[in-house]
Formats: sequence, C-alpha cells, structure tokens
Amino acid sequence: YTVTTVEDGNFADGTTWYTIQIGQQGYVLSNNGSARYIALDNTVLDLEDEAQLWCFTGNDVDGYRVYNMQAGAQKVLASPVEMLGSTGSSSFPTLQPVDALPAGYTDLWNFENSSDLGSSDVSHAYMYEVGYPSHKVNNRDNRLAFWNGGADSGSTLQIYFAKTTTAVDFVTADK
Repeated sequence: YTVTTVEDGNFADGTTWYTIQIGQQGYVLSNNGSARYIALDNTVLDLEDEAQLWCFTGNDVDGYRVYNMQAGAQKVLASPVEMLGSTGSSSFPTLQPVDALPAGYTDLWNFENSSDLGSSDVSHAYMYEVGYPSHKVNNRDNRLAFWNGGADSGSTLQIYFAKTTTAVDFVTADK
C-alpha cells in the first residue's frame, strides 16, 4: 500500500485512497459517523463517496493508522484491545478522535496476506491490532467486529486502489 502523511491535521498532497471490502460478499467499509459500529450492509463501491475512501499512515514495523476521507485527519480507525462477547463479536473498530482515543483502545493495525478468497489482482489481507495477531477484523452480524477464534474468508479484506488526490481536489470556490 502507498502510505501518506498527516501534517497539521490535514492529509498530505498526493494522498493515495483505497476502498476496502470484507468477506466473500464484499461489504464496503464506510465512515461510521456517530454509530457505535461500522455497518456492513452495502456491496456497491462508489469511488466518489468520501465515506468509502481510506488511506494509511505508518509502516510494517510500527503498524499503520487507517483514516477515512469523509471523517478527515482528526479521526482514525481504532478499537478496544479487550475482546468482548463471543470471540470478539461485541468489540467494534470505529473512527475515533486521533487526540482522544478511549481508554483501552488502539489505533495501530498490521496486515497479513490472505488467500481465503483466492488470488486476483486485488490485495487480500487480514487486518489485526498491533500486538494482537489473533484479533482479526471480521463480519459479525453485518457489523465490523472481530473473530479471535481464527481467520477465514469472513476476515479477509479486499483493498482496491481508488484514486490519488492533490491539494487542488480539496479547494472549493464561490462565484
């Protein structure tokens, strides 16, 4: 993945954006807004929908932060490190304020190759919390949650290049 940087609360010029789908059904990950979980109820990719666009900062060693275009650089994908419910089914990754993560949350993720959906020109990966390789995200009851009992096609992300933006893309003008 091409990583970006966040400077002064803004995404860097030339940020590469991706769409992310999960599982065999290909549910699209989108901004959760104020909901307590990311709903997995849409399979239609829309490259113009800012709620569906994600970027990454970081590296393989320290982990990656995952940002959403619509939520902006002030929010990051984060989740509790304590798994609640049946094998993590009540623990939900959501967009949280970068400078005020809830206690017991992490915003650092690692990725591991997955072959559970076969091979194609799309990147297939498991995503898990840094330091917790068994905490892989999964589709649990049409919500982005965890399955810490293993990994399979329901835990596999499909990560697609969507577009690269420049500072010009973020400028608006009045008549």
